[in-house]
Amino acid sequence: MTETLINDSFSKSKGLVILEHIIFVLCLCAIAMRATFTEGIDPHAAAKFGGIASTIYSLGVSGMLILLFLVWFVLNYSAKKFRYRFTNLEIGICIFIIGSIFAGTAAANKRLAITNIVTLIAPIAMAIVLVQTLNCRSRIKMLLYVIAALGIVSTYQCYEQIHWNDQQIKFYQQDPEAALSMQGIRPGTLRQWQYEHRLYSKDIKGFFTTSNSAGSFAILASFAAAALVLEKFKKRKSNATDTGKLLISAAAGAAVILGLLLTKSKGAIAAASISAIMFVSYLCFGNWLKKHRRAVITSCLMAVLIGAAGVIYYGLTYDKLPGGNSMLVRWQYWQASTEMYTDFFPNGVGPGNFAAFYTHYKPPAALETVSDPHNFLLSMLTQYGLVGFMGFIVLFFIPLSKVIDTRLVPTENSTGNLTLKTKIILLTIVSLAMLLLRPLLIKMPHGGSSEQVFAASIILYLMPVIVFIAGFVLLTAGENKSENRDITIAAMFCGIIGVLIHNLIDFALFEPGVYTTLWAVMACLIAANHQAKAIPYVVKQPKTSSKLFIAGSAVILTLAYVSYVFVPVVKAGTKVQKALTNPENAHQLLTAAAEDDPLDPTALNLNGIIYLRKYRQAQNPDSIILEKAVLCFKNAIERSPVNFKFYENLADTYIIYSNVEPKEEDEEYLTKAFKNMHSAITCYPGSARLWFKTAQLSEKMQATEDAITQYQKAIEIEDDFRTQFQTMYPDYKIFSRLGDQKYDLAKQRIEELLKKEKEEPTQAH
Repeated sequence: MTETLINDSFSKSKGLVILEHIIFVLCLCAIAMRATFTEGIDPHAAAKFGGIASTIYSLGVSGMLILLFLVWFVLNYSAKKFRYRFTNLEIGICIFIIGSIFAGTAAANKRLAITNIVTLIAPIAMAIVLVQTLNCRSRIKMLLYVIAALGIVSTYQCYEQIHWNDQQIKFYQQDPEAALSMQGIRPGTLRQWQYEHRLYSKDIKGFFTTSNSAGSFAILASFAAAALVLEKFKKRKSNATDTGKLLISAAAGAAVILGLLLTKSKGAIAAASISAIMFVSYLCFGNWLKKHRRAVITSCLMAVLIGAAGVIYYGLTYDKLPGGNSMLVRWQYWQASTEMYTDFFPNGVGPGNFAAFYTHYKPPAALETVSDPHNFLLSMLTQYGLVGFMGFIVLFFIPLSKVIDTRLVPTENSTGNLTLKTKIILLTIVSLAMLLLRPLLIKMPHGGSSEQVFAASIILYLMPVIVFIAGFVLLTAGENKSENRDITIAAMFCGIIGVLIHNLIDFALFEPGVYTTLWAVMACLIAANHQAKAIPYVVKQPKTSSKLFIAGSAVILTLAYVSYVFVPVVKAGTKVQKALTNPENAHQLLTAAAEDDPLDPTALNLNGIIYLRKYRQAQNPDSIILEKAVLCFKNAIERSPVNFKFYENLADTYIIYSNVEPKEEDEEYLTKAFKNMHSAITCYPGSARLWFKTAQLSEKMQATEDAITQYQKAIEIEDDFRTQFQTMYPDYKIFSRLGDQKYDLAKQRIEELLKKEKEEPTQAH
């Protein structure tokens, strides 16, 4: 096999050129859709944001991105000469995949692990193939224009959400009972306070799950817009026409930055400010920074280490982080995550399994149960283990470190420039994809007149597309053939750093819309850096045997994805959704769903819950129903042995069993119930409710001392919670997490049981 180095002008076959155009367009569509449709942190959890259609969509997009990489690689490798541009991502992704395999094997819930791994690897694969297709300056700019235009769409959505939140607050103030009823919340409970807190906090999240996620996306879009506008400014002409177009483009860029401000995400705004200072410093002192780059980098690293040490010292000293309530709870997340990783060194708890394990380490006083430690470093370490963590860091470190280099050379623009006609075609395709797919994913609200339905369809489906097109047109006003790659590279570098800084205190990085856009920007950065340094492609002439091996491997990977990732989740998820709306066939559907996906415990647990509900509602219930419920919960536990809810449900079933079976079997079922309740507490030791239920169970078993201890533990946890609640929200009325009735009953039972213990020895004497 021969190997040579060539420049970007190496000719490719017409078929490969067409293929790269298709790949580029599909990547643009994937970025646009993910940035304008709310997905969960991973595809498996996406159902709560849009039903099974959302789950299919999420897994479909991830599968498409992986397939694009495989198709490109196989067809390019099968050509007469294999042409490849090293992206500096290859080492990192190999290490990350190895770590993912180790961590996934150790995961308790294998389905969550598989879907989470796929979600994180797919955009990286997209970035690698994008670097190959971004072989001309104008194509990089096209991708940045799309991201910036999507930033304007996000700004529009945030603006709309502000008005929607005001309406919701007004409705709640006018009729609080009706508003709570619509949410299924009982007045006077902790859930009411949580609802009010979310409502009045006016969380502006755009198309994302949180305002912090919208903020992270806005950082990327803002720096993309800044790069494009500043390039035009550098190449501006003095005539009035060009000045006017530049002002239009600058106004559109300002609209992107406005979206960041509308989110009111303190972390995102602070991180963007740090990145902006870095960017401005480069623009003003770029030559000096390049000359003294080693000293600057060393100083920055020392500052980061000192800052990290200071944060850790402050946290250990005061048991919180400097800042408000959000930083107090983040220190709790980080402490729990550190303990978690210590117990599961070196492979972690498994991808996507953090939420199930977090309850074991959650401080009793903590108000929230989270699914991520709100720090991307800890998130990777706890879920992907040491190897996966190192791979993820290398994925960012090598490309970013390669950018910090002064050896730029003047190069001619490479072939394949996008003409105005091509840009219009690409914009049309992306817009049509948004227009056609959004109605399939976003359900129209039920009820209302035909006029209201029409207005809602305009707002939900058409307006984002119109704003996207308008934003793109405004941003491209005064477009010129600028070649100042320094500005583009610096802007993208600072944007990526800004997102990473922000996600030291958040988890927005892993939201599909943010994560996919981040890797698209990384691909632009790598491609622009390669062009600026005239880094050539590598050309190899593969042997026929290696071509067959690559093609066969791609086919196997594709079949594996379809068979073990996509189809089981889709088939099972579809049946679960049908079961929720079809009570008569619910058990049959859920049983089939559990068989379709042998790794997912969701259908089994839900089936058991429906069996229990059916037994409680029946006038003459049959104990066979309870046997079926027990079997469902046991099988769910086998698939996810760390979920406290499954043990609690099984314990509840055995308690019901003890009330209907003969007296001689009563103790046996109570013992089984106690064993499973103990397992639930082991998984969630900070739950006052579980301790309270266990205490009641101990009373039934005549274990008075155990019952007293368990009631005391429930009260202790509730008191810790109330203390932290009062510390964080001194102006609010304290709501009980356990419930005032159970809290008072626990105190009452302790007094009665202690009194009973004192009386029994006297009576015995």
